Amino acid sequence: MALISSIQYIVCSQWHSHSQYKGHGGHQDARKTAKLFHPSIWGDHFLTHSPLQTKVDEWSGRAEKLKKQGKRKLWDARGSKQREMQLVDDLQRLGIGYHFEEEIEDALFRMYKSFYSDVAKDDDLKSVALRFRLLRQAGYYVSATEAFTKFKYLEGKKKINNKNNFRGSSNSNSSDMDGVVLLERGLLNLYEAAFLSIPGEDILDKAITFSSEELRSRLPNMQMNQPHFAERVRRALDLPFYRGLPRYESMNYISFYQEEEGRDEGLLELAKLDFNLVQSLHQRDLRQITTWWKELGLAEKLPFARDRAVELFYWTSPLHDEPKHSRRRIIMNKLANLFSATDDIYDVYGNAEELQLLTDAIEKWELGAMEGLPTDCIKAYYRALLDTVREIEDELITTSLGQSNYQLIPYLKAVIKETTRAYLQESKWCKSGDLPSVEEHLGASLVTAGYSLLPITSLLGMEDNIVTREALEWLRNMPRFMKASATISRIRDDIATHKFEQERDHVASTVECYMKENGVSEEEACRELMKMVADAWKELNEGLLRPTPFPRPILTPSLQLARIAEHFYRNGDSFTHADGETKQNIASLYLNPIPV
Repeated sequence: MALISSIQYIVCSQWHSHSQYKGHGGHQDARKTAKLFHPSIWGDHFLTHSPLQTKVDEWSGRAEKLKKQGKRKLWDARGSKQREMQLVDDLQRLGIGYHFEEEIEDALFRMYKSFYSDVAKDDDLKSVALRFRLLRQAGYYVSATEAFTKFKYLEGKKKINNKNNFRGSSNSNSSDMDGVVLLERGLLNLYEAAFLSIPGEDILDKAITFSSEELRSRLPNMQMNQPHFAERVRRALDLPFYRGLPRYESMNYISFYQEEEGRDEGLLELAKLDFNLVQSLHQRDLRQITTWWKELGLAEKLPFARDRAVELFYWTSPLHDEPKHSRRRIIMNKLANLFSATDDIYDVYGNAEELQLLTDAIEKWELGAMEGLPTDCIKAYYRALLDTVREIEDELITTSLGQSNYQLIPYLKAVIKETTRAYLQESKWCKSGDLPSVEEHLGASLVTAGYSLLPITSLLGMEDNIVTREALEWLRNMPRFMKASATISRIRDDIATHKFEQERDHVASTVECYMKENGVSEEEACRELMKMVADAWKELNEGLLRPTPFPRPILTPSLQLARIAEHFYRNGDSFTHADGETKQNIASLYLNPIPV
């Protein structure tokens, strides 16, 4: 796979009747054939679907009142560190934290200043782990050793499961029901916190192993006594909160939170209203995207390519899904559709000569170069690419977004050129049958997967004037944390998709390269590659710690891209098979409001 996992491809109807194609140079060249590629699931659905405006107006008015109440609750909670900490966590997990950014930042800063004195006095694993996770999520470095050492059993003393591991508090092990509940919630908080680790924190590696084993062993009893909490644990074991897509995680947390005895009804109502209001804005975005995609006509002009405009919105919107980022979502989706077409042209459609001609034309980046392209399909794609980038450029010029956005365009063009050169290299490997080393493969595939391009692309349309030339140069050189994000995404993708891809003529994945280079089985290769993913997450976490070389919003797209990969590829390739889990999730996120 290149930018997005290969889905089963359909061959143009004329290819079925003409098994040979006369190439640009006049020679006969057999087109690749492939399996059926299912058409768009959504079609024009979002052109007609929209929420009732009366409902939106009603929700908006009620939400504004609840936001004011939320600010007062945050102020009142300043007198209780435990209450304030839990309130911040609930706001963030319910997906409404962005309404209280200043208040939450102030609370976290005070939490950071008193962290070491607080954890020294706190014998509750649940609260210590929560405090640690909240601060690490916000980029504050706090010591894992200082936080968690006292919760470990020392050598020579009683151990849980015969391991030198953690317990629920530093001085007791409750056996009554209240104590069991406290311990289980402490274990879940420890498990969630441990995924914020950075290189060298062995204590958190042990915490993941221990807490996950303990939680799994306790699930049957949880199911009987705390069924809604058991569901939350199952979801966390499948994908930890920190590695999940924020809006998807918030949707699930709302369903959990409404079953909690200590829930705040005002916050719960605000979360539901806000989810519905943001959903209505995303529906508006999807209506605009569907209109653009139909007018572009690329789905008809490239019948071999994937028609996945709505799925690509689901795939890219987590990069910036807050209401104020509508322009960024739409720009990102337009480019993602073109990148997907690029992937399909290089991966399934073009022969060696055609792909070289296309790569050369993209290097020139001028409309006149279209005349030298060999087929109508490639010409249509090239015209759409240049026209779309020019339209984005014109939009940035005519809006008030400023020079910081306009200067992104040369970098966008540069990384598109770099990406197509890497596509061409992968195509040459595929046609020659060469199997590159893991290092060589990653050198190209991290680029073709879009992980040098997407963090820059995601900044287009940013409302804040924070994108400097220095920041762009830094991103352009793929700093360590950004490469870590790309590695996570590339390997998770390859492990999920490589079996299907090797059923047809396709460049080898990281899995095949690792197997050959190290002389190991597929199972062992995947196991070792997942260790690389775990290490890459630590490097990514470290790169997000304060102080960062540039404002955090410039760095967070790399975090979101890693989360996207974990979400889509944790149980196989749910992007490829878009008519299953992906279809259900799109309906939940973009079609079905939460009952209020």
